Amino acid sequence: MNDHPKIGLALGSGGARGLAHIGVIKALVESEIEISYISGSSMGALVGAVYAATRSAEELEEVARKFSWRSMLRLFLPSLSRAGLVNGDNVMELLRENLTVRDFSELKIPLALETTDLETGDLITIKEGDLLRAIRASISIPLIFSPIEINGHILVDGGLVSPVPVRTVREMGADYVIAVNVLEKTRTWARQEKVEKRLREAEQSGGLSLSQILRRDRTEDKPSRTPEKDLGFMMVLAQTVGIAISKMASYQLQLERPELLITPDTTQISVYDFHRGDEIIDTAYGQALEDFRKMEPSLR
Repeated sequence: MNDHPKIGLALGSGGARGLAHIGVIKALVESEIEISYISGSSMGALVGAVYAATRSAEELEEVARKFSWRSMLRLFLPSLSRAGLVNGDNVMELLRENLTVRDFSELKIPLALETTDLETGDLITIKEGDLLRAIRASISIPLIFSPIEINGHILVDGGLVSPVPVRTVREMGADYVIAVNVLEKTRTWARQEKVEKRLREAEQSGGLSLSQILRRDRTEDKPSRTPEKDLGFMMVLAQTVGIAISKMASYQLQLERPELLITPDTTQISVYDFHRGDEIIDTAYGQALEDFRKMEPSLR
């Protein structure tokens, strides 16, 4: 009889910062820690779904590499939807290209994805049915992505009400919860301003190469206070939502208290910095590996 406690993984919101979840999962696999349940909000929902579908850190990282600058530009191209800047069609296309699993019943690890009912503000947790639509709902940042209807609910980003879903994975049956919060701080004004500029330039010129983007970042990466006149809509919205969700995450974690909380250092990462995936993943991997080495042997 296996008397090992069942371990649950709660993956939080964070845009590109959520790529840190991949580093944490790589460290989990290397540490031979078996995950029995996964819950995720927003970017944590996407990463959690890919791992639940594959049980492979290698496949998860390979999918992350496909989130190139050009693919993310395609996601954020305006569609003039009445309910958001982006109607979500490109999001669904990207999900179909990178996920072969289509239904929760096909997953190798039980998964719960957090969404928010836009009409009531209630937390709606999805554990069955169409996996891609559930991911699409959980990552639908208000005013950027249009909401999506599932089972009569108009749904948006789960991070609004459950940014690090500890209670959900515990309710699934986890005895020991590992939570990952990538939004401990939100000080990324300078980088967000540059990312906005790159998006505009890429759209106008037909796309910048990754090497061009990184080269410009290295030459311009000098911290500065953003002048009031340069504050763009996307930057202000991202920072505003990031602050709110960060505060909510801190409050939620104080109440729900996971057995192990991992907070990768993402203070210099913008929510748009998907092209820095390798850096984000490697940093989180190193930190998580140290944290897992301190866990009780009985949990392995």
